[in-house]
Amino acid sequence: MTGNPYEKFRGKLILRDYLAADRTLLAGERTFLSYLRTGLGIMGLGVAFIKFFEDASVLLPILGWICLPLGAAISVFGATRYVRVRRSIICVLEEAPEPGPDADDPDMSRTAESGDPPE
Repeated sequence: MTGNPYEKFRGKLILRDYLAADRTLLAGERTFLSYLRTGLGIMGLGVAFIKFFEDASVLLPILGWICLPLGAAISVFGATRYVRVRRSIICVLEEAPEPGPDADDPDMSRTAESGDPPE
């Protein structure tokens, strides 16, 4: 990923965009937790191969020792990716003006002025 893909949206955000950014941040957190769960699962599998199959064969303990750094690498990759994407989204949100009524939707502006619900 080169540069910030959200750079073109600076200063042009409306309420819908802020809500979409919040959903994107929450999806990023879910993805991060999935990476951690996968990494811990692979490391747990490695420990199981090392401890339970050390006398059965030579291949499974070796596979277990391979799973330990692989699981840690997956967890670290997920954490770095989460931090990078979160920074790029937060950077755009911090520099954008506060959200107001959607000027493109006449029903929303009438609601804001009169307090009546749109028809």
